[in-house]
Amino acid sequence: MEAELDRGVAEPGLDHPGPPVRVRVESLAPFQRLAANPFLVFLAWLAAFVLIRHGIRSVRLGWFLAGLTIGLLAPLLLQCHCLDCGATIWPPRRQRHACRAVSARAAAGRARRFPFPSLTLQFVIWTLALALAAGALMLHRLGG
Repeated sequence: MEAELDRGVAEPGLDHPGPPVRVRVESLAPFQRLAANPFLVFLAWLAAFVLIRHGIRSVRLGWFLAGLTIGLLAPLLLQCHCLDCGATIWPPRRQRHACRAVSARAAAGRARRFPFPSLTLQFVIWTLALALAAGALMLHRLGG
């Protein structure tokens, strides 16, 4: 597979313009160093929960529907960050991201040094950690 790869969000102060990067590999995942960032999703879900709760308590359909819409669209706010170049990438497009460091590792055929967990596993770990924190806060608030 040979394709022009996406470089993520441009940072004027950090980016060095260059020709499109072309790499011939089946998957770039073994060469990428990506960190998951689900915090905007959790913030949106918290806002959705508050709006839905307020809509139900005050019997206002608009608040309820706004919360429902925000809750359903929240997964679109998932982000991941390249640890090599700092680019912010939407997870479905991560396979197309190849900054200079990723391209160099792919061209040399050497995977990243540290066996970083996959993006999916990182999102699962963050979800569990934040769910446990939310549960602990609720238990504390209930006095349990």
